[in-house]
Amino acid sequence: MSMKNGILDLENFPREYVQLDEELLHEMIDLALKLVGLKTLVKETGISVGKILKFHATKGRRKNIKVNDLISLSNFLDKNCENEFSLDKLKTKILFLGKHKGIMNPKLPFKFNSNEGVSFIADILTDGFLNAKYRCGYTNSNPIEILNNLKFVNKIFCNIELIIENNELNYLNFQKSGKLVLNKLRQISKRSLVRCRIYKVKEKPNPAYSVRYFVTVGKFLHFLALQLGDKLYLDPSVPKFVLDLQEEKISRFLERVLINEGYIGKNVIYIRHSNYDKKKAPHLILNYKQLFKKIGCKTSMPCINRIYKTEKGETHYSWAIFLTGKSPDIISRKIEMVRKFMPLSLRKNYNLIFKCNGDVNALRNVDSHYLP
Repeated sequence: MSMKNGILDLENFPREYVQLDEELLHEMIDLALKLVGLKTLVKETGISVGKILKFHATKGRRKNIKVNDLISLSNFLDKNCENEFSLDKLKTKILFLGKHKGIMNPKLPFKFNSNEGVSFIADILTDGFLNAKYRCGYTNSNPIEILNNLKFVNKIFCNIELIIENNELNYLNFQKSGKLVLNKLRQISKRSLVRCRIYKVKEKPNPAYSVRYFVTVGKFLHFLALQLGDKLYLDPSVPKFVLDLQEEKISRFLERVLINEGYIGKNVIYIRHSNYDKKKAPHLILNYKQLFKKIGCKTSMPCINRIYKTEKGETHYSWAIFLTGKSPDIISRKIEMVRKFMPLSLRKNYNLIFKCNGDVNALRNVDSHYLP
């Protein structure tokens, strides 16, 4: 099941656990028992006798309660008396979402249709992962992008700005030691209200870092129709709600795609994505083409611009779409990152790309470089 509008609320994940204030759950159970007694409360809410007695006996201690039990208890109290235990009020009093490792002080609902939401989804679809055990994360050789990803997640789930000082940014920008960069990233990540771990995933030719979140975050992504497993095998698509967003949000999504999988050269801008099929372009490439069209940019037909073998001997096909015509000029006005890194030669000669439009071979071997 997925959400068409990209907004998730407490009711969307009834099997998840939440943690309330120490006195609150005891107070709710105590009031309900005074109203109808134990037998009727079990019948009305569907909560077992054992759970009710446990919650009632844990005054002064924080206990996890399943979301569906909390909703049943809240609805019962809301129906039988005027009280402050409506579900909307209870959402603001949740201290922790997840049984052991999850999100502190969550701010519901979670808006994945926000700028931060679509940026996080773009990160997962490009340089991120979502495995079969709901573990998810993001990898990049630039430590600043790791922190950007962490900022997106905190804004989505906790509605806070993860503050990073200028001296910390300068340190990460100029520090050459991968070990020291890793230590600084871990130090900053401790301020996050969404629990995570940061690793160094490779050392050469350049260090790369990965931020990994626990299963609670992965479950929400899966609920939004992101598939579990290896993207190369699954051939995932961009969630439909992203395809239906307004131009501003689409531009933010494409900005993160360009940062992670984009290339800017002297005469070209393109995006690549790999799969195992030499006859069929990945769904993501087709979705990117659709999104570029929505913001007024023309692109070439998808083509294979690289064939390579992995360390395991598997053959991968790298598919690409190229911005054509006046698209570089258009996208540089819509996306600040492109304007920042676009070479002067490309700004002056974007019609050169237009002349190459349709000639796939002329574009396959262009001299280009990764975006910073």
